[in-house]
Amino acid sequence: AHLGRLGRAWQEAIVALRAPCVSTTRRQVMQGSLVRLALRMDHLHLAYDLATALATTAALEGEPTHVFEAWWLVGRLERALKNYAGATTAFERAAAAARKIPDPAMRARGYALLAVQLAEVVQQRDPDRASRELERVGQFGGSTGALYLRVASLRAEAMLRRGLVPAAEAGGLLTAGEAQLAPGAT
Repeated sequence: AHLGRLGRAWQEAIVALRAPCVSTTRRQVMQGSLVRLALRMDHLHLAYDLATALATTAALEGEPTHVFEAWWLVGRLERALKNYAGATTAFERAAAAARKIPDPAMRARGYALLAVQLAEVVQQRDPDRASRELERVGQFGGSTGALYLRVASLRAEAMLRRGLVPAAEAGGLLTAGEAQLAPGAT
């Protein structure tokens, strides 16, 4: 029954997208919904293709918030597909779009989300860059709620990867027991 509802939602979304009187904003929202629906139906590659098409359409239409959201979705899908270079590129494109978002609060929130996503993507390959990205989060107001907790966790991981276990422990990011379990701890 659940799959039937998802299939019906898919059909209705496609019909709505084909309507000639749909505004640009509404079309972007519906396309984003299709991406999320494809994800819920476990069609990761379809979701990726739809998100890429969404990013292309958004770039042609030029609304910075839509361009940002589309590339952010592409980046998350690239990451899910374990294409970390593609994810980094998509997040960098989202950052370029975020610079053009007129609302300062929305722009700052976008930058904070992107910094966390980029830190997660580059963490294993480049912990120094991950640390730099995480430092930026506080500048953009990402120091509250669940985002704050994710940043603290990523900072501790970056410090571990850089061999700065005592710094992570002193910063309250790791307990003494966690620091002793860390790779390279004495």
